[in-house]
Amino acid sequence: MKKKLLIVSSVFALVLIIFLVTQFPEEEPKPEESFQRSYPEVMKGNWEPSPFHMKQLMEEEVEELRDLGVNTVSISLEYRFGNDGSYSLDETAVKKNLYLAKENGFAVLVAPNFVGSTGANFEEMGIDMTLERFLQISREVALKWAEISENYKAEFFAPQNEIDFMVRSNFPEENVSNIVSEWHQQIIGELKNVFHGKLMAKLSEVRPDDNFAGYDYVGTTIVHFGLSLEKFREFVRNRYTVLSQVAEKSGSEWLVSEFWMPYYAEYWPFGAEVDLDECQDDYYRIAAEEYLNFAGEKPAGFIFIAWLMPGMEIKGREASTVVENFFRSI
Repeated sequence: MKKKLLIVSSVFALVLIIFLVTQFPEEEPKPEESFQRSYPEVMKGNWEPSPFHMKQLMEEEVEELRDLGVNTVSISLEYRFGNDGSYSLDETAVKKNLYLAKENGFAVLVAPNFVGSTGANFEEMGIDMTLERFLQISREVALKWAEISENYKAEFFAPQNEIDFMVRSNFPEENVSNIVSEWHQQIIGELKNVFHGKLMAKLSEVRPDDNFAGYDYVGTTIVHFGLSLEKFREFVRNRYTVLSQVAEKSGSEWLVSEFWMPYYAEYWPFGAEVDLDECQDDYYRIAAEEYLNFAGEKPAGFIFIAWLMPGMEIKGREASTVVENFFRSI
């Protein structure tokens, strides 16, 4: 009888613990007074959009990242739209990752993100969203996280990741360059009032007419688009040239703010001229060579995606050796 009571008591205690844990969420981490900003001479970065994988990275892969040469990590704020036009994310999880990144001594880039892995098309989701409403939401989110990033002493802040992609995907009749440039200019004064680190305009594609005056950095995403290696080299050269020209016009530095080379069909279902699995490292090698040989103003850094996320990861793959050697040389 006593044994049965002991078992019942133990089960009850376990159920009570589970109940308490589920009723009271993990406490939100607070920034420490000891957090200070430290800027690397060149950004050698990782962009890991998934909060789950970012947490794993900061808890289990820190030494591997350091061995790779990474000095900067990115905190992507993966917002999701509801069918009613609402938007949300797990703020506690994001702040936990931000805390861990600073605690581990990395320079940190924070960027609100509405794109996700496959983009967000309002019409397909049945959301009645105007351009004005989207830009207002973008402003609200940017200012909120600029202040939070200041509290954690993040080194870099981008008011939104690839806002040009969102505008082009949902409002194709608009002049993307004008809309994106104006939005960045309209918000920069407010950003500087609350965030005292360095600001980055982070785009999916920088266009010749873009102007990001007042921003410290202008960055672009580079995707392979399934191109042959020869075509990809020419594509990268053109991207670097336009990016450097826009940065010079804006009085900014430039960098590759996201280098995305997925090799798995789930993330790149659009076909390719080469075997993406076999050529992932070749894409990295070409981008590194063109970076090192660029004749104009030298880039301020290179941020790749991703170390852990399946279908695009470089961990345990030949591309990791390319990145390690590349980061040693810049």
